[in-house]
Amino acid sequence: MNLRQYWVCSVLFCSLILASGCRSTYYAAWEKVGVYKRDLLKKKVVAARDEQKEAGQQFKDALTRLKELYGFDGGKLEATYTALQKDYDRSAAKADKVRERIKDVESVAGDLFAEWEKEIKQISSPVLQQSSRSQLDATRQRYDALHTALKQAERSM
Repeated sequence: MNLRQYWVCSVLFCSLILASGCRSTYYAAWEKVGVYKRDLLKKKVVAARDEQKEAGQQFKDALTRLKELYGFDGGKLEATYTALQKDYDRSAAKADKVRERIKDVESVAGDLFAEWEKEIKQISSPVLQQSSRSQLDATRQRYDALHTALKQAERSM
């Protein structure tokens, strides 16, 4: 697919999503191009992790500036305060992005698990149904551990 075709597909895809506003349509459109809920969940988790790292670094930078404040020269107090305020504002913005990413992860995970439950009910073989149920349970346990870690990191910000 060349760049022009990709751009046209992207515009049509975005238009479809904006016009429908429905998550099932959103997922169906992604699936048409070969991206499934599990892939979207993975991307959301990676993005949340990256946002957490950036936010943590931003808070660390603000803390460094706070330490510099205690060694300030009287005339530089206002400049130091302004710099600290900017660092705080950037840190708060990063923390908001992390919260947004966590909500994205929760949304996609919930949709993925709900779809998986429906698919299990459609399996006619009891053995395959039990196997899928076991995989779902194991995946939920791993997700719950990840979600707990994300929420703890969010609270620490």
